Amino acid sequence: MGLRAARERALRPLIERSSRELDLDADQARRMRSLLESAWSHGTNNGQEQVRVWVEGQTGAPAPTELDPAPIEAEFEDLMHRSAAALDLALPQAALAWQYLTDAWIAGIYAAQELLLAYLTTDQPWDPPNEEAASADRPEDSPPTKP
Repeated sequence: MGLRAARERALRPLIERSSRELDLDADQARRMRSLLESAWSHGTNNGQEQVRVWVEGQTGAPAPTELDPAPIEAEFEDLMHRSAAALDLALPQAALAWQYLTDAWIAGIYAAQELLLAYLTTDQPWDPPNEEAASADRPEDSPPTKP
């Protein structure tokens, strides 16, 4: 399964449930979808970074880089603040919205890890997190290649 399919599979139920359970109007639902997509995308970046650090440790790199949680925490905090402003929800609803965003973030982490580890352990092509940009650089019918 590619990254787009993983995103759709993870986000579709979160988008539907959040709209229903938070009783969002059409404009709020559109903004929530955008926030969920952003959370998932940040998660894929974090998952990719976690795999990079793991690979460095497994390959005996001279000084494996450690994962710095500060930028991850800052990204997540920024997303929470943006969601509060964008959705204008009461505190109990905002807390539930944050849980949906957390779920999307974690789903993005797992999707990137799963796809990257499959790429590293098989001949399966890598479907990078920035899939739109990567696919713009190659013809539609050509598969991505390993670097």
